[in-house]
Amino acid sequence: MQSQKAKPYKYNTGWCGVPVILVLLFILNAIFGRGIQTKSPDERQPTQHVLPTYSAISNNMPKIPAVLTQTAVAHLMQIFNDGSYLINKEIAAGTWRNDGAATDCYWAVTTRSGEIVSNYFGVSGGTAFIPAMGFQFQTQDCGNWTFLGY
Repeated sequence: MQSQKAKPYKYNTGWCGVPVILVLLFILNAIFGRGIQTKSPDERQPTQHVLPTYSAISNNMPKIPAVLTQTAVAHLMQIFNDGSYLINKEIAAGTWRNDGAATDCYWAVTTRSGEIVSNYFGVSGGTAFIPAMGFQFQTQDCGNWTFLGY
């Protein structure tokens, strides 16, 4: 079987052998690249109308305080037990260990709408990772929870 050589790509050429796409880019840049210049009838001075620019990135992320005081951080890392806690408001996100001895320990991380992100049911005395993107942490019959770190 013979191998075939790839044929080189040929651009569609227009004016003076210049590829058509380059000619179009040049024309569009000449029209829109520096804004549109018009003359105001009153002032007879050139007025520049700048075209608006848009960003594809939206900034809908929640605002996080740049600096947290030691008191605020310490408050989020206090030992807690049974209940429901808002993540990063009442407890810190990170790794926590419980010290219970029950066989029916239950914990769950939920979203704002109540959907379960992660959960556990079984023997207490283990660890749980609470992600910062969670909304609420619920715990029942697991004993006291101690903060281990981020």
